[in-house]
Amino acid sequence: GGEVSVGSDGNIVVLGGIQGLVTFDDGSTLDSGLLNTGEPDFKMVVTKLDSSDGSIIWKKLIEASRLYAVNLALTSNDDIIISGIYFNPASLLGGDNYFFKVSYVDGSIIVDDKILTNVNSSDSVSGTRELIIDNNDNIIISGEYYGALDIDLSSGVTSLDGGNMSSSYMIKYDSNFELVWSMGFVSSSPTVGLSLAYDSINDLIYFSGAAYDVDMNPLGDPVN
Repeated sequence: GGEVSVGSDGNIVVLGGIQGLVTFDDGSTLDSGLLNTGEPDFKMVVTKLDSSDGSIIWKKLIEASRLYAVNLALTSNDDIIISGIYFNPASLLGGDNYFFKVSYVDGSIIVDDKILTNVNSSDSVSGTRELIIDNNDNIIISGEYYGALDIDLSSGVTSLDGGNMSSSYMIKYDSNFELVWSMGFVSSSPTVGLSLAYDSINDLIYFSGAAYDVDMNPLGDPVN
């Protein structure tokens, strides 16, 4: 997984991952370390490249273990918002989603280890499919989950109830990952949240997915 974005100065930010010791074009290295099993760990890496020649300006290893890179987006002042999904070797279910805010200037971590997880460990949450930024630098995400999802990325618990089938979510956070609002698309059949797009002129969010007999307006009058 991974994504690419372009900053306001034209330089390029890349989100990807490494497993083991990796040597970059400039001769520098990063090492993901080892798991308890002795195998190489896998971790996310954010790299900023000079758009004129592709040279590395900086690179940042995200130290959280067992994370696959998923999403990248830039705020209005070029702060980098990234997400990754934790791979749990003990379960075939999806793992927790991790979110970080990284400085565009030097790659330093601004906000660390914001975790989207389930209320009950027996339930699961899949990787965040989409992550977009609105005009006010709010963060909107979509994806799927089973059971009850803890959508409070701080120390508290705010539950978004799903069901026994796969349900879809759309959640809005402010620029510091504080919850603004959420909605779950729940049905007796599985629902899938596919993509998000933002209309910056009209301040509208467009959401697409697949569902049967589900209320598509859970915050207002029912729309099936």
